[in-house]
Amino acid sequence: MTDHLGRALLGPTGEHRATATSRLVELTVGMAEMPLVRTVAGAIAMREDYDIEAIADVKLIVDEACSLLVDRAVAGTQLVCRFEIEPGTIRFAAAVEGFDARPIDDTTLGWGLLVSLVDDITHGVDTSRPLPLLRIDVLVRRGGSAP
Repeated sequence: MTDHLGRALLGPTGEHRATATSRLVELTVGMAEMPLVRTVAGAIAMREDYDIEAIADVKLIVDEACSLLVDRAVAGTQLVCRFEIEPGTIRFAAAVEGFDARPIDDTTLGWGLLVSLVDDITHGVDTSRPLPLLRIDVLVRRGGSAP
């Protein structure tokens, strides 16, 4: 199950198109291990020279995105996370197998918080699988262009 989620998150080939300046960090964690994802997010932002407020924002973004997904996850499934790092940019994607195919509710306070903190955000549901795959993707730029 986890391997299939990881491939779904990476794309059909399961490969990352690395460049000389990009890095990829992937995690598959149990729901109780979500703080690990937040810690990794903060470490990545710090290493990428984000300021202290931006580091806190990146951690909050990752925590909120994961929380929105965990609320809809099938019990006992894994949370798969991917950080793609390029100079001045962090792309974060997270996915879980959901108990139904309803999309993430983008009218909630949590979603509004995410939208206010990121430069770009999308969400979706892949219903071609036995259990629907719920996914959130965000883009955060150092110095940000979000309002």
